[in-house]
Amino acid sequence: MLLLGLWGGLVPFVGPYFNFAMHSDQTWQWFTDRAWLSVLPGAVAVIGGLLMIRGGTRSSISLGAMLGLGAGLWFVAGPVVSSLWNNGTVTVGPPLGAHNLTRALEWIGYFYGVGALLILFSSYALGFIAALPVVDERVVGAAAATSAGRRRRWRAPAADPATPPAAAPTQVQPAAADGGRSRRFFRRRTTTNV
Repeated sequence: MLLLGLWGGLVPFVGPYFNFAMHSDQTWQWFTDRAWLSVLPGAVAVIGGLLMIRGGTRSSISLGAMLGLGAGLWFVAGPVVSSLWNNGTVTVGPPLGAHNLTRALEWIGYFYGVGALLILFSSYALGFIAALPVVDERVVGAAAATSAGRRRRWRAPAADPATPPAAAPTQVQPAAADGGRSRRFFRRRTTTNV
């Protein structure tokens, strides 16, 4: 997510270096639409990626994944939504590729592909975080959860251990068979005290 955010935020400025441009073929040229449609969601995705990398708790990693999800949704929907503040036309401007394939790849590389990958990765991260066990609010895997169980076994016993109550001895006897029918799975057992 971090790399996708960097790509999405910087490609409008560095894309013209290698003939991958939309709206203008000038490098490092600032437009308001680039700020709203590329730089802002790119920065949000970078912040979300950093939170996911450096987050130590479930909530911080989930927040980072949610930021990445929001950035991906804005990359996908932003060019169409930009027509609301530009009198019905898309403010991004046309792709400047020479062929139809190049123009399609510019749309994918600037907005739709970046947004789709951000949505994919952040959704996967949210699902992964939701499936992990909760141990002390820290995010841990199966190995850490079992090691936490081992730690409990090695604690020193209490100075005054409580003695468990004595259980009455019981004997389990199967119920009588009904007319030769086998109650293999749902057989009722009776207990009697000896």
